[in-house]
Parts: sequence; structure tokens; C-alpha cells
Amino acid sequence: MKVGTLLDDSDAVAILERIAPGVSSNPMISLARGMSLDAALGAAGGRVDDATKQRLRDELSAL
Repeated sequence: MKVGTLLDDSDAVAILERIAPGVSSNPMISLARGMSLDAALGAAGGRVDDATKQRLRDELSAL
């Protein structure tokens, strides 16, 4: 699942914003549009804890 695809889906954006407020409007997100969700989460490093990463994966994969 690509970040760009998620950002084009209003349901996915709602999940992103609920779990990580402001992420979809962050200017740096445009750099991740072509990345997979897992690659983008990996690039986030310690800024996103493992529980939040898993929650994002779980909720977005349910779409």
C-alpha cells in the first residue's frame, strides 16, 4: 500500500489523522507519496513508536 494512494483516500486520511494528527498535511509527506507504508514508517524511525506503527498498519489494511 503506497502512501500516495492512502493520501488520496479520504477514509485512509481520516485514520492517519486520528492516529497521527497533522501527518497528512505535513509538507514532508509529499516525499513519501511513492513509498510503501512500511517503508515510510521505517523512515520515521523513533518518531513513531512500534504500537502506533502497528495500529496504523492494522486499521489501514482493514479498508
